[in-house]
Amino acid sequence: MDLDKRPPGTPAPATAAAPPPAPAPVRQEGCLTAFVRIPVRIVVLVLVLPVRVVWDLVRTGGGLLRRTVLIPLGRALARLGRTLVVIPAGWLYAAVLTPLGHGLKRLGRAVFVTPWAALGRHVAVPLARWLHRTLLTPLGHGLRALAELLFVSLWVALWRHGVAAPGRWVHQWLLTPLGRGLRWLGRVLGAGGAAAGRALWTALRFLVARLVVVPLVALWTWVLEPAGRAAGWLARHLGSVLAAAARGLWTALKWTGRTLVAVPAGWLYGAVLTPLGRAVAWSVRTLLVRPVLWLAREVGAALGLCWQVAGYVSRALGRAAKWLAWNALGRPLAWTYRTVMTPVGHWLRDDVWRPAGRAAAEAGRSAREALSAARTAFRDTRRDLWRGLVGSPQRPPAPARPTEVSAPLLEKPRP
Repeated sequence: MDLDKRPPGTPAPATAAAPPPAPAPVRQEGCLTAFVRIPVRIVVLVLVLPVRVVWDLVRTGGGLLRRTVLIPLGRALARLGRTLVVIPAGWLYAAVLTPLGHGLKRLGRAVFVTPWAALGRHVAVPLARWLHRTLLTPLGHGLRALAELLFVSLWVALWRHGVAAPGRWVHQWLLTPLGRGLRWLGRVLGAGGAAAGRALWTALRFLVARLVVVPLVALWTWVLEPAGRAAGWLARHLGSVLAAAARGLWTALKWTGRTLVAVPAGWLYGAVLTPLGRAVAWSVRTLLVRPVLWLAREVGAALGLCWQVAGYVSRALGRAAKWLAWNALGRPLAWTYRTVMTPVGHWLRDDVWRPAGRAAAEAGRSAREALSAARTAFRDTRRDLWRGLVGSPQRPPAPARPTEVSAPLLEKPRP
């Protein structure tokens, strides 16, 4: 019991440790479950173990094949293609095809384009301008003046004396009197027609009022309206009688259906069909569904557990096979690579491949210089030939381009 006073808000010291949480209740399983579970797991392990071993073997073999064969083979093929195809094709394009294409383009321009352009500029265009200025322009002016003299004066005289004068006479002495006469005749005929129409409309209105409207009003007042009222009264009372008979018949049918059909059917459903359905559902759920679900759950758990156990077994077998392969093949091959193949490869790289690369680079440089000299000579020859043909003024020679010196193609820099 704590007798000391504590300030307000200070928590009381713990007098005893908090009790540990209660463990979760463990589900007790009977001997029948264990009796069924152990054989199922044994059978599943026997069936799953070969599949897991084969799966691990295929996965490991595929990864090993990809790392040791496919990737190095792809890199080697890429390097081989670059060495045998890309580099020679690039050198051929830059050193042979490009200068050859430039030379053919200049030759075609000098042979096919430049002479025809010079001919058109210095011969065809001045000749066309002279013809247009000295021959075609005066001829066009003369033809235009002749056309104005012949056609315009002729059409003006023909219009003035052949069309305008006869038209003015016809309008003044023929069309104007004819139009005035037709206007007077129209006024007379219109006044007579209006008077005849008014008389005819008055006669028709009197006949319709006396022969149609008065008989129809009498027929409606003395025949149709009394007959309609009598028919409405008869229909209203007959409808009331039929509605009362239908209500009585519906009440009788409803009482009969409730007494003879609904009450027995409800009793049959509540007292017979519902307990029978519940019994059938309980039997199916207890005898069929629950055993099948329990067996499926046990088989699934056994598959998961046996897959893990098969993985442990497969991993152990893989480690044993790896140790055996390393000691049988890996160590001898590694020793052979370090002690035999590495010195031989270094000797081939330093004493064979690099001298060959330097020689190839020197040969390429010599070929490029020879092609450059040939291109310069061809350009000078073409320029002299063009000057001899056209006689253009002398131009100072263009400065020679410096020879490009490229690094060796196959030589790699030493570290």
